[in-house]
Amino acid sequence: MNTSRFARWLQASHPLLAVVLAALPAAAQASTHMAGMTIYQKAGCVACHGADARGGPIAPPLAGHSAEQVKRSVRNPQGIMPRFGDDKLTEKELGALAAYIASLEAGPAGAALEFPGALAAHHWMAHHALRSNDAEDGIHHLGHARELAKDQAHRADIDRALALARAKRLEEAAHAVVEMVSSKVTPDVPMEKLHLRLALGSIDDGNAKEVQHHLQHYVDGTSLHNRKHAEELLALVKKGDLATVKKRLAHLLGV
Repeated sequence: MNTSRFARWLQASHPLLAVVLAALPAAAQASTHMAGMTIYQKAGCVACHGADARGGPIAPPLAGHSAEQVKRSVRNPQGIMPRFGDDKLTEKELGALAAYIASLEAGPAGAALEFPGALAAHHWMAHHALRSNDAEDGIHHLGHARELAKDQAHRADIDRALALARAKRLEEAAHAVVEMVSSKVTPDVPMEKLHLRLALGSIDDGNAKEVQHHLQHYVDGTSLHNRKHAEELLALVKKGDLATVKKRLAHLLGV
């Protein structure tokens, strides 16, 4: 019996059961939504991003972002946002939180919000969007970064990243964003260290490909002495030993 015939038979023979079964997916979705909303409140997201996730006085809006972007931002934040590793949020909890935020409608478009660390936040949200292959959201955050940038040379760099994003050269655009963060936004943090931070966060995100990507950038830009250690870490990533890589990266970064 095919699916449509079975549905007709069930409706005719057991109408009450048919109603119950039809309601199950919606009930499961509502349960996940409630779990995600609870985690959003208990994890303290509401204090910075607002009760409706549309931003607050010290943090940007989250509503309107995809689940993948939320996961990247939680596991791999930069700037003033605290990092939530798997010791603070399990994969199941993170999944529920990301699904909840992804279900929220974005607020009306407007000028970039001014808050401490806003410029850095928009750079990193652009980076996470571009690495998630979301050109539209990457362009959105780069646009806000351009509004907030005070320096003409910085705005010119953002324009170059925007051009790359619009041309769908998203990996190049994401790398350009990291370069801007290192040279213009947080010049006290070297490019090498940024890539190590991104590699560490990507481990909690369970993304070995992303870990390898950032470690390779570190290898390409670091000294001969550090390169040897980084190549050892790359070999461990290829073997799937992310636990050891995580410990060694945390030691290198002093976290």
